[in-house]
Amino acid sequence: MRREEIFKSKIEVHGAEESKKVQLALFKLGMFWNNGHKTTPAFLIHPFLYIDGDGRLTYSDKTDRTYFRNEPRKEIKVRDILIPDWERILQE
Repeated sequence: MRREEIFKSKIEVHGAEESKKVQLALFKLGMFWNNGHKTTPAFLIHPFLYIDGDGRLTYSDKTDRTYFRNEPRKEIKVRDILIPDWERILQE
């Protein structure tokens, strides 16, 4: 997935380990937390991540599923972040 395709999107992660992997991949693409954590995985228990138009990451907790679903941002899947495009094509 290209970096510019990630802006203004949302992603649901399942568990702390998956969240950490996704965050590390997003940091490599230039995304960042808008607080003291910057490029350190944080908020690992929260299942919903949001990427703003400037690459800033935010989150919401498990009680915000309705908000996540109604949020008009494009939803991207964990595999879109973690699996390189060429590998994804081979899997399909």
